[in-house]
Amino acid sequence: MAALAIIVGGCSQDPHAALPLRHPYDPRQTAQKCLRKDKLPVTAVGVRELVVGSGAGAPSITFTTTFAAAQALELEGQAESAERIGSALLYVRRGSDALLKRVERCLSKQDTSINTSA
Repeated sequence: MAALAIIVGGCSQDPHAALPLRHPYDPRQTAQKCLRKDKLPVTAVGVRELVVGSGAGAPSITFTTTFAAAQALELEGQAESAERIGSALLYVRRGSDALLKRVERCLSKQDTSINTSA
């Protein structure tokens, strides 16, 4: 029992302590850089999402780990109303055609850069 008390006593109470270290490659970085270069307002949300613009109707992008993971979400009906571009899911919401074309271009560039570096 004493050994258990020592082990438990040394445990961290920080809920983030058990989370894995962030992977050095964040797929949002490339897309974020492209969108900002194109003068689009973009905000990172959580660990795998970007929102382009503001408000409830702003398009958002969710990044999955692989093309197959994005495709699986589509097939399982968990990516309804999303357009898959590589490993990213673009939720168009109320984005204008002009805005969405610019976002799609950045995501396509990202997908190409990932595939050529592999």
